[in-house]
Amino acid sequence: MEKMQDKISELGIFNVASMDVHQLAERIQIKMVDAEDFTLDFFEWADTVIAGKKKYSGCNYKTATNSFKRFLGKERMDIKEVTSSLMQSFEKYLVDKHGKNARAVSLYTSSIASIHGDARKRFNNYELEQEFIKNPFAYYKPPKQKPAEKFAIPKEDIQKLIDIRSSLTGLYKQAVDIFLLSFCTMGTNVPDLHEALIDN
Repeated sequence: MEKMQDKISELGIFNVASMDVHQLAERIQIKMVDAEDFTLDFFEWADTVIAGKKKYSGCNYKTATNSFKRFLGKERMDIKEVTSSLMQSFEKYLVDKHGKNARAVSLYTSSIASIHGDARKRFNNYELEQEFIKNPFAYYKPPKQKPAEKFAIPKEDIQKLIDIRSSLTGLYKQAVDIFLLSFCTMGTNVPDLHEALIDN
């Protein structure tokens, strides 16, 4: 009881006055945990984050975490084990496997960074000086994907596709339709088009 009362007093009277009983109980429970005793399995947390994502982005995150597991050679890992040096090693592993400019290098490392960032937002409370999870991404930055080279397509080629569309069948017609839809909507990607068609 004395320990709990000490933790409540550490919150400050104005903070306590603005909380309901559930918020107060959660804050006390967090305050009762020492930073060195805090544990969180990174991959369990990743599954929670992925469950809240849309289907397409969730698949990207899942692929990234599966690649991270293969790199580590294990299915479980405390989030405190994610360090800047570990991320540098993961990046090198991806470069060796996929190539320096491969999309996977930037996508997978940035996905791990995003999942880690969500955990820090959820469990750290900087206002109360509680930092259970250190930020390795203050020292490691995922590489940025180089923008794809853009090619201008002549308007005559667009017109040809429009003209031959009615004579096509099967996958050929579907491919032309998807291209024209994407072109007319200024670059909407295929998964987003697919979801829009299902929703509507």
